[in-house]
Amino acid sequence: MTTQGRRPGIGRLWATIDRLVEILMWGGGIAVLLMMTHVTADVISRAVLGGSLPGTTLIVSEYYMVACAFLPLAYTERLGQHITMDALSGRLAPRALRVQAACGHAVTLVVFALLTYSAWLTAMKKYKLGAFDMESGLRLYVWPAYWLLPAGCGALCLLVAMRLIQFATGNLPPAASHSEVGAA
Repeated sequence: MTTQGRRPGIGRLWATIDRLVEILMWGGGIAVLLMMTHVTADVISRAVLGGSLPGTTLIVSEYYMVACAFLPLAYTERLGQHITMDALSGRLAPRALRVQAACGHAVTLVVFALLTYSAWLTAMKKYKLGAFDMESGLRLYVWPAYWLLPAGCGALCLLVAMRLIQFATGNLPPAASHSEVGAA
């Protein structure tokens, strides 16, 4: 994401948020690779050693899957690739399309801000409790995984808030479709 067409004071903030979005996207990608490697090792372990690797199901479900689902949320928004309903959007004038996109971003910000706040409270609670789970006689701490949700949702909130500032200041280029507005 470039800072062209943005106010100079906001450019550094955009760059910081953009860097955070990239880091979280890479985190989600690394989680996919780790999950594939871990599950493959588990399958090989079952075939060769006759038993699963301890903690595989728990680690996959508590860490890898959550990271894959929530860390790249802001990156998907940055690309304008979230699921949209375009039944009416194709008939709207460019200005109405920008208003529709801004309203959609406002709703997204409210919903994900509430989700971030709720997930933050849950993560704090799990951290204070030192939450863990047992699998195959192995004690695995799960409280760190609870921070993945507020991290991914919080980054999405930051990106959408900055996008709303972009709408409000008129720094959006004219767009022919909703996906182009979302990717602006």
